[in-house]
Amino acid sequence: MADGRTPDFDVDFSDQDAVFEDLQSKYGVENVARIIAFGTLTPKAVCRKVMSTFEHKTNVINTISKLIPDTCNTMLEAYNVSLDLLKYKEKYKTEFEVIERIEGIVSHESQHAGGVIIYPNLSSILPIKTKAENRTKRIVAFDKYMLEEIGHYKFDILGLETLPVIRHCLKSIKEVTNEDIDLYSIDYDDANVYDMLCAGDVSGVFQLNNQAQKVTEQKPRNFKDLIAINALIRPGTGDWEEYSARRRGKKWNVHPLRLPYLKETEGLITYQEQFLLDCKTFAGWDIAFADKQVRKNKNISIDDNLMNKFWKDCTENGIDIKDAVSVWDEIVNSVAGGYSFNKSHSTSYAVLSFQTAWLKHYYPEHFYASLMSSEKTDGKGQDKIAEYIAECKQKNIKILPPDINYSGNSFNVTSKGITYRISAISNVGASAIESIISLRPIESFQDFLNRRTKKDVRKNVVINLIKAGCFDFDNPNRAELLYEFDMVERTNKQIKENYEPPKHKWNDKVKAKWEKEALGMYLTIHPMEKYGFKSLNSFPDEEIALQGGQIYEINLTRDKNNNAMAFVSINTLYGVVKVIVFSSIWKHKNIREILQIDNIIMVKGKRSGNAILLNEVELLELNTN
Repeated sequence: MADGRTPDFDVDFSDQDAVFEDLQSKYGVENVARIIAFGTLTPKAVCRKVMSTFEHKTNVINTISKLIPDTCNTMLEAYNVSLDLLKYKEKYKTEFEVIERIEGIVSHESQHAGGVIIYPNLSSILPIKTKAENRTKRIVAFDKYMLEEIGHYKFDILGLETLPVIRHCLKSIKEVTNEDIDLYSIDYDDANVYDMLCAGDVSGVFQLNNQAQKVTEQKPRNFKDLIAINALIRPGTGDWEEYSARRRGKKWNVHPLRLPYLKETEGLITYQEQFLLDCKTFAGWDIAFADKQVRKNKNISIDDNLMNKFWKDCTENGIDIKDAVSVWDEIVNSVAGGYSFNKSHSTSYAVLSFQTAWLKHYYPEHFYASLMSSEKTDGKGQDKIAEYIAECKQKNIKILPPDINYSGNSFNVTSKGITYRISAISNVGASAIESIISLRPIESFQDFLNRRTKKDVRKNVVINLIKAGCFDFDNPNRAELLYEFDMVERTNKQIKENYEPPKHKWNDKVKAKWEKEALGMYLTIHPMEKYGFKSLNSFPDEEIALQGGQIYEINLTRDKNNNAMAFVSINTLYGVVKVIVFSSIWKHKNIREILQIDNIIMVKGKRSGNAILLNEVELLELNTN
């Protein structure tokens, strides 16, 4: 293109790979490829690596790295922001010379999240990488910046996991209630939905899922508010703190001509369209001209010719020069910020935000079932499911054990609640599930034992089906069912000798333990329910948090000074939380005595992402197993 820039084309789909394969089938495998991405060492990452290489203590490394803002791309930018950082530069001259020398170098390569390039016979003009196991997975070895410089178009095929969640939810509603929901005909100003969002109930809501704090600060009351927050939560878009302050009542003023398009964002430029309208309203510029000369201008902050033209055109248009200067400064700040957001994109995302919030409010059982069905059965997926289950219980939505007759790969909604998926049960593989489905309807546990195919549904499968609760419809006392199965599994010799296997204990504690063994998580009963702890996500990062959980894993290691420390995993009501126990804490005997497998504890310390840096610990229940 004439200006040296190439536009991106963003399209959202639910299945990226399917779209990529479809493009290859239409345009040819040799003409379609994904795009490589290069990861570089940020100033903060370089600082940590270099200081660690020079064998500085962890507390020194942490102190210095925290002085480097995440938004800074170079150490020079960081020095301008943090005067304290300059003191350390003077103190550690050699280290900082190394840091400045290697910052920004490529550290690794990966695949661009959604970038696709389409061009005839790509390998004749661009370097192409393929994978040995799949030659159709072609990747251009130039990143998006290189491709744009030489004039190629980059298409972003973005995968949205929310789209299949919505489809699953609508299908579930139709199957259970026979209702056909048209999400484009619902009231997008429904006060009940906004009340739910204002209360911070945003889990599972598209784009707002991890933004409870900002949503409660904003208190959205209409669809325009949702458009605004969908833009403002993006990095580099607008000034959230100022926006939030104005929402809370801070006075603000803008030129009257700007009110029609700035009022909805509290007088702040939030969208690209707003500064384009500034150019049209004040300078009389055509939108296409403004888009090319302003939005795409990488050097706008030093483009004096364009600035003078804006001022001149404004004054000729009857605008006071002071207003022209002020508006231009705002435009430059928005464009030079690096990542402005277009309103149309934010609006399309706001539609999904509202649709998911609406489904959550009016059809919570179906919505949660769909959310949980979308999660994998690995550790992170199980943690998320545990969090959703805890929420369901708070909303009096019953979570039922898997049912041998109805459960499959998804969470199903019944008149009694949400039924757990059978595919998540330990040792229950595809062949076992296929065999179980072929036996349906299963009238009783004994009927199942009589008709099962032992090569597909083996002993360990049956045990876990019992422990998970698949036969509760026949007998909710799973210990009796397990005893019944033990009797069936006796050898001929044992039967002749009238051998009777031992009976199993049965109480809530055993039930919880068995569910944890079979499902990898607590389901109907959780040992932490009675304590009422909040989720870790409800505490701000870097602030003191309080968590309660049952210890299930302890990994001992040594710090850089060769002192013993530990990483402790606790099973909370909302999933697994890592507790980092530094040597200064671990060295105390009473701490080590408390931190034992299966003990239920309360921990207090600073939240660091998904972990807690332990300060204090208290024993709530001693392991009595």
